Amino acid sequence: MAKKYLSFLNIINKILKPFNIQLNRTAALKYEKDGYESRIQCLFKFYQDTFTSNHTSINRDISGIVFSKNRAMQLHALLASYFHYTKNHVPLTILFTYSDDQHKKSYEILQQEFKAFPVSFIYETNFAVQLKEIVANIHADRIFFMTDDGVFLDHYDLSDSLDFDPGKNIFSLRLGADFNFCYSYNRKQSVPAFSEININNKKFNGWIWEDMTDSPDWIYPLSVDATIFLKKEIALMLHHISFKSPNSLESQMQPYTKLFIQRMGICYSKVKYVNVPCNIVQTEYNNITTGTFSINELLEKFLIGQRIEWKKLEKFNARDAQTVKFSFT
Repeated sequence: MAKKYLSFLNIINKILKPFNIQLNRTAALKYEKDGYESRIQCLFKFYQDTFTSNHTSINRDISGIVFSKNRAMQLHALLASYFHYTKNHVPLTILFTYSDDQHKKSYEILQQEFKAFPVSFIYETNFAVQLKEIVANIHADRIFFMTDDGVFLDHYDLSDSLDFDPGKNIFSLRLGADFNFCYSYNRKQSVPAFSEININNKKFNGWIWEDMTDSPDWIYPLSVDATIFLKKEIALMLHHISFKSPNSLESQMQPYTKLFIQRMGICYSKVKYVNVPCNIVQTEYNNITTGTFSINELLEKFLIGQRIEWKKLEKFNARDAQTVKFSFT
């Protein structure tokens, strides 16, 4: 047992080195007193699972969770494009909130429009508590998140991701060979020299996340945008971090990046899902937007029956799709 403990302690110390934390048996007691116990236990559990399990017993189910606030118009485009382009789509849970009666009305209209689809709407009262409950109650062993400013651009088969072990591979719908510009940093980025993976007569692109140190999006596995994870890892992570919104959720996930970047990333040749950052609804982070439409402008259009012409984005490359100015029908 002592040898096993020391072996895992060495593994954890390699991961903790970038954070200027190193543990020994004495130091471990000190960090426990200083409040590090939860984080260290989480790291230990992640690596214990990674090195002792090949995840062959996981089921072949996937669940999706969408985060939304004051964006019924954009959420409509996301849902409509998801069900149009996704073969073997799975049910979605929408965790949503709004700031006033007009936005409340917009979500009521949206729910009516999608009542025939496998979508569950849950009004947000406590984001962290509810998200943990939703994840805990999910039967699927794979999970992905999406945000309401996302939209799908192209056809794909969600069941393709089932051919990859989520404990060893991270399947992304937001990345592709055309994703050569980082919007968040407003600069070009290199695309990996992919390894070609052929499964069931389909071709996929593979790369190692940690190899792409100069490409912000290609070394960023813990995204809440259309990235497929092992559910038990996400559930464990949620238990050990503090967050109150989608933005702080993603931010607080990042200290665990070192646990994921040595895995292989998997994507299609073309981006299937992209964020269109035309506005901002949160106040935690000063994210970059195009500013093409304010929340209230889109609300007014939605309430008079207009909808985003999301089909016009089909076949756009990622950069053009991110900066597009919506048209409406």
